[in-house]
Amino acid sequence: MVKFKIKEFFLCVLIIANCLFMINCSSKRVKVSETVVQKKRVEFEFIPNGFQLETTGNGFVDVYPDKLDIVIIKGEMRINPIYSRFKTSSAYAIQIGISRYFPGEKSFKILATGEKIIINKIFQSRDDFYTLSNLKFSIPNIKKEDLKNSRITLTIFSDGTSHSSTNYAHSNDENTISTLFDF
Repeated sequence: MVKFKIKEFFLCVLIIANCLFMINCSSKRVKVSETVVQKKRVEFEFIPNGFQLETTGNGFVDVYPDKLDIVIIKGEMRINPIYSRFKTSSAYAIQIGISRYFPGEKSFKILATGEKIIINKIFQSRDDFYTLSNLKFSIPNIKKEDLKNSRITLTIFSDGTSHSSTNYAHSNDENTISTLFDF
């Protein structure tokens, strides 16, 4: 009889220990799910600009609390048809960034950039183009205040120096992306 009570006692202790272990594990799962990073997706498109090389295309930005992941889904770069004097041109590299318009200075300033992608393309004629397809960029350490009144920019470097032109993207929903960046 005593052996049976001891077995029963250990069985109860084992059941209680398992229950406590399961409660502890389930509470940890809740904590893990609470730390899932929120993101917001913003679609954009590049519209033709007035620079020597024009860029058109579309993509999206995944906005996280501390970084931006930017993907150009599909696009094209070519000699801008509004310039009849340019027969050839070149693009050494492209870079995605965030810029903001400063009314006092009447200009945009690039606040943060991602890595440069070397494309090293020489455009031999107006019919020559470079396809932008599934290009991925990341802008780390972005601050929420940098996103206010900001736009996505695509900078085209003509050679290995700082000579460049910049194209500004517009969201598909509104004329500026910045209002969609607010969390």
